[in-house]
Amino acid sequence: ILDIAPADYAGSAPGPAAEQWKDIGMIIQSLNELPMHQVGTKKDADAFLAKTISDPILRAFALTNLVRREGKWEWKIGIKHINRNMGLIGGFDLGQGLQEPASILGMTFPRDTYFVQGGNSHFIRSRHLPEIQALFPNFTLQTIRNCGHWVHSEDPKATIDRVRGFLDRPDPTPFR
Repeated sequence: ILDIAPADYAGSAPGPAAEQWKDIGMIIQSLNELPMHQVGTKKDADAFLAKTISDPILRAFALTNLVRREGKWEWKIGIKHINRNMGLIGGFDLGQGLQEPASILGMTFPRDTYFVQGGNSHFIRSRHLPEIQALFPNFTLQTIRNCGHWVHSEDPKATIDRVRGFLDRPDPTPFR
C-alpha cells in the first residue's frame, strides 16, 4: 500500500494531508477535463495539462495512462469514475459511514500487509497507526526518505526494491 492510510482524507481536518488530497483532486479533475478531441499527440496533452499541473514529472507519470485506441485518445484508467468518486476514495468508507473508522465494522485482513510511506508525505501519520493495526494486524511500514506522496514516481528504484524485498521474503503468512 503506497503512502495511504485507512483514513478520511476527503473530509479530514485542515492540514497537510487534506491540502494534498485537494491537490490530487485538482489533478484528477484536470485529467478528466483534457479535451481529447483537441489532442493530436501526447505533447499536446502535456501542454494542456501544464496549465493546471506545474510538475512535469507528475504530468509525464499521468500521461503514461493516456493511450490511442482506434484513432482516439483515451485514458487506460477510469478517470471519469475516479473524478466522480474522489470523496468515497478519499474517505475510506467500507460501509461504516464516514463518521466512524472502518475498524468499527470488525473487519481485518489477517495476512501480511506492506505499507510504504514517503518521508516527506503527510498521508501516513502516527495517529493512523491504531487504525492500520486494527485493520491490518500483520502490517509492516517502511519509509522512503526524501519522497513525498508519489513514492513510486519520485523514487521508483527504491519503491520497487522495497516491494520486491517484501514479496520475496521468506515465510510469508500462508493463504488459508
